[in-house]
Amino acid sequence: MLAGFEDITQDLNEYEEQKLLPLFVSSLARRRGKANAITNKQIVQILKDRSIIVTDIQVRKIISHIRTNCLVEGLLASSSGYWVSEDPREIEKYQDSLKGRISRMKNIDAKMERYRQQLIHKNVKQQSFL
Repeated sequence: MLAGFEDITQDLNEYEEQKLLPLFVSSLARRRGKANAITNKQIVQILKDRSIIVTDIQVRKIISHIRTNCLVEGLLASSSGYWVSEDPREIEKYQDSLKGRISRMKNIDAKMERYRQQLIHKNVKQQSFL
């Protein structure tokens, strides 16, 4: 579980794993090609129309589980929604996007660490003065 992202990184509960996960896997596996992408909002609405109440957070959590456990290979995501790709170039482009986001996060992490160290040093200096 990731701190600050507990809602989408905690383990699936029994209902999510037993009832929702199989539904998501079978449905997403049929979403071949970006033209057939489905958004989080659409998923919530389709399930609501079937009297299955699910939140957008649950959708992200279940899809995260699907992706991290490779239950639907080639499951990509963008602002267009979620879809399965079998195009190596499209997957490579998606990987490049992931790597770019990872790089930006690492950069932010390094800046935060530098600032944290400055605060520690400042607090040590203040305490030694007293």
